Amino acid sequence: MEQNQNNWLHTNWILTEGAQRVYIELKFTLRDCNSLPGGVGTCKETFNMYYYETDGDDEEMEEGEMRDGVGITEEEDRAMKESRYIKVDTIAADESFTELDLGDRVMKLNTEVRDLGPLSRKGFYLAFQDLGACIALVSVRVFYKRCPFLVKSLAEFPDTIPGSEASQLVEVAGHCINNSMPLYEPPRMHCSADGEWLVPIGNCEDEYHKMDSDPPNMACTRPPSAPRNAMSNVNETSVFLEWSIPMETGGRKDVRYNILCSRVLPDGRGLEECGPNVRFLPRRVGLSNTSVMVADLQSHTNYSFLLEAVNGVSEMAKDYTKQYVTLNVTTNQAAPSPVSVVRKGYTGKSSIGLSWAEPDRPNGIILEYEIKYFEKEQDSSYTIIKSKETEMVVEGLKASSVYIFQVRARTSAGYGAFSRRFEFQTSPYLTATSERAQASIIAVAITLALVLLAVVAGFLLSGRRCGYSKAKQDPEEEKMHFHNGHIKFPGVRTYIDPLTYEDPNQAVHEFAQEIDVSFISIERIIGAGEFGEVCCGPLRLPGKREIQVAIKTLKAGYTEQQRRDFLWEASIMGQFNHPNIIRLEGV
Repeated sequence: MEQNQNNWLHTNWILTEGAQRVYIELKFTLRDCNSLPGGVGTCKETFNMYYYETDGDDEEMEEGEMRDGVGITEEEDRAMKESRYIKVDTIAADESFTELDLGDRVMKLNTEVRDLGPLSRKGFYLAFQDLGACIALVSVRVFYKRCPFLVKSLAEFPDTIPGSEASQLVEVAGHCINNSMPLYEPPRMHCSADGEWLVPIGNCEDEYHKMDSDPPNMACTRPPSAPRNAMSNVNETSVFLEWSIPMETGGRKDVRYNILCSRVLPDGRGLEECGPNVRFLPRRVGLSNTSVMVADLQSHTNYSFLLEAVNGVSEMAKDYTKQYVTLNVTTNQAAPSPVSVVRKGYTGKSSIGLSWAEPDRPNGIILEYEIKYFEKEQDSSYTIIKSKETEMVVEGLKASSVYIFQVRARTSAGYGAFSRRFEFQTSPYLTATSERAQASIIAVAITLALVLLAVVAGFLLSGRRCGYSKAKQDPEEEKMHFHNGHIKFPGVRTYIDPLTYEDPNQAVHEFAQEIDVSFISIERIIGAGEFGEVCCGPLRLPGKREIQVAIKTLKAGYTEQQRRDFLWEASIMGQFNHPNIIRLEGV
């Protein structure tokens, strides 16, 4: 082998195509220097690789210079070319072959990969320098990596060449595919130096469309989401359905609603569409309002209702999944019974406190109460408020005004009927002087009541002493007789103590007239006590003119003792007949 070997091999000009980093794959064989006769000292087992960047083909430029008459010698040309090249690396073989391998036809092929970058010119040359190696360069492959075209989360990302640095990530903006729009923020991804897509940000939503009638400057829109807060109210064989608008309208104002009615088969294993006899008021499809009445259903039957929201582009969305909410109901499901009594508590100039008991038959868990009220004689303009408790204070009322109140309860089956009307009045505007005067009147009334009770008690006690102290009686006193609690005065009606009757009903039948309940109408409550209420209403007795009377009633849940006290009080009142004492019309 000759001494001082310096052999060069260079490629043609290679276009980078915009790549800032390229890779060179070399496949070669190399002979072991020890297997070469006379190779010691002159044989090498490595070779060098160089590159040279340019914006054009230097061979064409040099040929032009020769044609212009500017000539250079071969040695000068070689030296000039070698000085331009930048060394990439010294390449060594992992495996080398020997003479024995040649005899066995065994090829030990080596593969090495090196990268160049950052590159800034349009192209480059590669050169390989041999300083005495027995080498065969089988192939040279020059390539660059790129992030290929990608569709991810309904967004398209173009074919992208990575950056010049090995650790650099190139941010690439994506574009939503047809009929889709960015969700929250535009889609982005990052292209790595290894040609992989990393770190996705944002995504797109599909099924965005535009109607031909939409203005040119109007953005693309999509179908709406499902209706919200759907509720049902069953009334025998009718169902009232109501709901709220969807959370997402799709960017349109032409949202409409369709109702699909299905009957659950008796075995519970399937559904069949409701027949033509079922009526939808105002209609079944294309509803613009958020409620519908479904009538003429079968009694004691399970039904399933699908409430679907649509808009102008719903039909254009071929792959669109319908957005709906389902309501399951059973016809003739019992709603709560009406609230029986509404009581008035605190009363102010602009507010009234109300309280009531649960319905006698709640038929489930009471979810809330609905209070309807309006000013008397103005029932066309009413207000409805709701409460989860059995009491509340109604505010914002007019002073010294009469209001009508009604209450009803709601369970999962729907609303019950409203209670009967209860009439309450707010307090008038009072000055400090009038308030003191009112307090004085109340105090005087209480004092007179106490005096009256003391006088009655005195009569009773005197009568008892007369019955057991006959020796001390005056001649006039002998005219009084006491027997079994009965005090008899000459020329005066006899008072009978109702406590002497074992059964208070007997005393009531003896001293009071029994009145059929159909002759009485309760219009409003004017007072309340511990176990009863005082109401106001007309009394219409046959053959007599109608009169306004005060009606005392027992509250629901009264005890037996309270009932007896109530009847004894009626027995006492029934024995008085004086213009200065309230007259008992009947029980």
